[in-house]
Amino acid sequence: MKVLLAIKPNANHEEIRRYIASRFADLAIELLLVSALPVSQNTQSAQKNALSQLKALSVILRQCAPVEQVRTQLLDGEPIEAINAAVMRSRSDLVLIIEGQSKGFLSRLGSASITRRICQQASYSVEVIKPRVAKECAPYRVLVPVTEHELELYPINQLIDLHWPRGTCIRFLALLPPALIDVYAEASPLSTLHSLDTSTVQTVRMQSRLEKLCDAMAAAFGNDMVVDYRLVYDCSTAAAVHEAHSSHADLLVVSSQPTDSFFRGLKSVLSPAAMLMAAKCSVLILNQSLPRNFGRANRVITLLGDAVQQNSPSQ
Repeated sequence: MKVLLAIKPNANHEEIRRYIASRFADLAIELLLVSALPVSQNTQSAQKNALSQLKALSVILRQCAPVEQVRTQLLDGEPIEAINAAVMRSRSDLVLIIEGQSKGFLSRLGSASITRRICQQASYSVEVIKPRVAKECAPYRVLVPVTEHELELYPINQLIDLHWPRGTCIRFLALLPPALIDVYAEASPLSTLHSLDTSTVQTVRMQSRLEKLCDAMAAAFGNDMVVDYRLVYDCSTAAAVHEAHSSHADLLVVSSQPTDSFFRGLKSVLSPAAMLMAAKCSVLILNQSLPRNFGRANRVITLLGDAVQQNSPSQ
């Protein structure tokens, strides 16, 4: 598996090592470390410091079990364009970006603007590493929030193809509209019964799809993974973030298509932009624009209405 890791000046090397050890345990990865210097900051002193950072981190990561090979590269030009070009050249399967550790809402928006612009515009999947202590012991916990509509279009095979350490727990969090408890008291009996019937039908349909999907994914992973689901009656980013926090998730996964507007992205139910801002754990953004047969999965899982099919990938 080829992984590109974009680091920023003064990145915490030990924190990065712990994350790599936890996220890719039992796997074998080829790591490309890159650092991009904007034209305005590309001085001889800045280059020397960046090269020193890359070399020091590469020495540490070469001792990390999952890493088979480490290469370093100092990129010229504006970070977004330079990183995009490096991803295309290296044909990386996954891009890791370290989020800045600035405090305060406005400073976070400023210091992390490059990270978020990459996530908005990228034609590849991006995993944003949050500044927190990473666990180095199993199980690795992954939370995948979905609505009913998004489940039908979800890039399941990308999720499988990224590979996960042995013992990983993947939980789908089904976000459903508020149930009967939120129906106003003044609603007519007929309206109340209709709301209850609609909610029940949607819940049963979502449960059926998720049960079949979890069984199919468990079969694809073998006995090395745990795949389950949970239903919550709250279609909001806040509900997904709360579940990630309460379940001690290591990674929150959200699906997205590239957009040129950060604030437009905030409007969607499962907004990657909002997730990046609110989640305390790391966030993986799966890009839906990638081909459906992207990756190297032994089985291709396709959602067809209420059915789940497993097929051999086309040659």
